[in-house]
Amino acid sequence: MIKRVIALLFLLWGSVAIIASDFIYKVKSGESIVEIARENLKNPSDWRKLLKYNQIVNPSLVKPGDTLKIPASLYKGNSSSAGAPIAVVVFLRGKVKYKVSDKKSEWKGVRVGQKLYSGYVVRTKEKASAEINFFNKPSTVIVMRENSIIKIKREKVKGIELSFGDLYIRTMKTNLKDVKFTVKTTSSAAAIRGTEFGVSVDDKKTDRYRCLKGEISVAAAKKTVYVKAGYGTLVKKGQAPMTPFKLLGAIKTKPIEGRK
Repeated sequence: MIKRVIALLFLLWGSVAIIASDFIYKVKSGESIVEIARENLKNPSDWRKLLKYNQIVNPSLVKPGDTLKIPASLYKGNSSSAGAPIAVVVFLRGKVKYKVSDKKSEWKGVRVGQKLYSGYVVRTKEKASAEINFFNKPSTVIVMRENSIIKIKREKVKGIELSFGDLYIRTMKTNLKDVKFTVKTTSSAAAIRGTEFGVSVDDKKTDRYRCLKGEISVAAAKKTVYVKAGYGTLVKKGQAPMTPFKLLGAIKTKPIEGRK
């Protein structure tokens, strides 16, 4: 009898584990099952499997407000955090693409309103720009300039990896000891401790930081420097950050063309 009870408990525990791994998606107005599959499944053509998993016999029965369970085997997001998106695209100009990871996955076009998950890679082409808002408190906004590549990350805190290009980053003022967002490159790492700054990486893997408001900390080669508003620093690969230097002239941030 005891063995049967133990076996039943293991069976129930296994069932709970399967249910817990499901990503819960709430259907929005105007969405079809095909659109939901395109945004949330590893293989969009598996929309029939999604219907079957939810015991729905007809795609026309999927209505706004309905809740769909997406199994981890089909879901393309980060299941370790219940598949929750961590950012959203709010503005685009020109050709901007994304892929699910930096492995051999297909590049796809980005659209305004698209949610981004940990591990997504976003790329702007020539004469293209994108504005991305992170679901942070305080909120963080990133403007990607042309020919830039970033990877969305969630580790201890949210952040990005900048492979190449130029970014403008703005976050609401926060406690200088309470880091809410990080930026990593192949040469350095920066923690946002202020409100606005710019960072760029060139083809020689040289990082250039320029602080517009507040303060940022920049670390490389076991050394950290604190860069205040009106100052900048430079990091060459394998070397420590330069002592912060005063930026020449008044610093003005140019918005994306067409973005008010």
